[in-house]
Amino acid sequence: MAKRIESLVSIEIDKSDLASNTMERTINILMDDRERSGVVFEHLAAMDRISINIRRLPVGDFQIDDRLLFERKTLKDFSVSVIDGRFFRQMTQLASSQLKGVLILQGLQGVGAKRAEQLIDRFGNVRNVMNASVEELLSVDGIGEHTARQIKWAVGEPMIPYGENTGLMFDI
Repeated sequence: MAKRIESLVSIEIDKSDLASNTMERTINILMDDRERSGVVFEHLAAMDRISINIRRLPVGDFQIDDRLLFERKTLKDFSVSVIDGRFFRQMTQLASSQLKGVLILQGLQGVGAKRAEQLIDRFGNVRNVMNASVEELLSVDGIGEHTARQIKWAVGEPMIPYGENTGLMFDI
């Protein structure tokens, strides 16, 4: 289940779209104060045209331009939150939000930030990475046979929609 980012929602952001939109305006991000010490904050804070306001969010970890609401889970936090029951409550709240909900499950083994960036550079967007064959994935520097097969396995499971008009999708 902890295998996808973009496939969890019906949103696709192409690098060229991102570049043209961010050149014209500032992106406003509300960040939950519990995310402040993470690497995501460091990366966002270093970016141009990003305004970050930190406060306790009742739902989600990041709210973008009053349009998107992100809940981010590492594999460890995902496992613990399923066991203690938080995950299902959080997903119900995310699905009930007026904003477009996005769940990010972080931690596909073998694909860190550098490799993820190389994949996006090569294929243009996450959807194209997901649709790439093992052979095409192998054409990316640093992606070996094992990692390419792991990526194909991770994105190969069927999606089932969850929540009416939320855009949220989960593996079952």
